[in-house]
Amino acid sequence: MFEGYHPCGGLPPCGALARVATATEPRLRLKAERARNHVLPFGEIWQSCITPLVPASSHPFWSFIGYYCSFRPVHFHEFVLMFHIKICGVREVAGVEAVFKSGADAIGLNFYPPSCRFVDPEHSLTAGLASKAGELGLTRVGVFVNSSVEIMLHVSERLKLEAVQLHGDEQAGIVSSLRDEGVTKLIRAIKLPVGPLTIQEIEKRVDPWASLGIHLILDADGGKSHGGTGKTLDWVRIRQWAEHCGDISWTLAGGLNPENVAAAIKKSDARSVDTASGVEAERGTKSASLMSHFSENALAALRRS
Repeated sequence: MFEGYHPCGGLPPCGALARVATATEPRLRLKAERARNHVLPFGEIWQSCITPLVPASSHPFWSFIGYYCSFRPVHFHEFVLMFHIKICGVREVAGVEAVFKSGADAIGLNFYPPSCRFVDPEHSLTAGLASKAGELGLTRVGVFVNSSVEIMLHVSERLKLEAVQLHGDEQAGIVSSLRDEGVTKLIRAIKLPVGPLTIQEIEKRVDPWASLGIHLILDADGGKSHGGTGKTLDWVRIRQWAEHCGDISWTLAGGLNPENVAAAIKKSDARSVDTASGVEAERGTKSASLMSHFSENALAALRRS
């Protein structure tokens, strides 16, 4: 599949036209403002840039823009998913609705049984969560920990997930196995040590996965809990790494909450953020108020950065 960087300073790579149409105004404005570090399937660039903006693209001006876009740099790797704000570990339909109202554009459904945020992929309530998220235009990400390819394929098909997130001890070879089965929207959680980091430490963990052209989430190493610990990362060192890491699509996670997300974005130069425990009133239970404040602060910081 031909793929290239999003041209024209344009619209979100993770949202097809239906998502653009259902987006709240702040979310749409942010997505229109922030396009760098995004990757789109090359065949979708014209539609995603132009179609949401005008009823028809037959006018000579839009024809010229389409011609110009067709000569933007192209990268030959598979689709890399991107979002701006992801709320992970949502367990109730009301929580899904609160995510949407907050201005976030993605949810994570946790399929790791030991987690306090686990939802059973075979349960009708989980199907309802995924269905409601789809209706609202949210990107649905399935979070798996050391699951088999067969299980991930089954759950993805059953719940119509947009992306698979690998959050365990999976080896890089699983990417080719999933791609062979048609799963191209992949995210890998990179678990970084808490405390001062070196660029070399980040590269050691990132490089084996970055070379595969998939989206990365930089998270704090939670040991056996595999995330959701509330521990933060060395944001300044991450920024230094990002300045010379090249065209790697990544999201910042690890202990982000309404109080620190703006500083985290400023210090790390993150283009997108992910949170779980940081928007919970009690462990495993999302707070609509905290999600709203988190997204509000994150959106403002992303616009400024």
